Amino acid sequence: MYYVYDLTLRVLEGDIEAIVTVSIPLGLLLWWIFHVFIFPARQWKPPSGPKERTYFYRKREETEEEGWARGSSRRNQGGEAGAGGPPDAGS
Repeated sequence: MYYVYDLTLRVLEGDIEAIVTVSIPLGLLLWWIFHVFIFPARQWKPPSGPKERTYFYRKREETEEEGWARGSSRRNQGGEAGAGGPPDAGS
């Protein structure tokens, strides 16, 4: 533990030998992290084949289709749109 403390103090004081001694293992550690974790993750591609729709996407499609069906049925009515009541309840 004393070695780490002494090396830290020497790096903070600007000792070139201590800076090089610390830089080499840190550089190797960063190289290892990049090559083991970061680069393989960037090369990942989704599997080929049909894409499965998520629940939320399907739910949104269903609600949009229901809204379109409701809107078109109102436009096709002969009387006032949204008057309330069954369409065959006439005067």
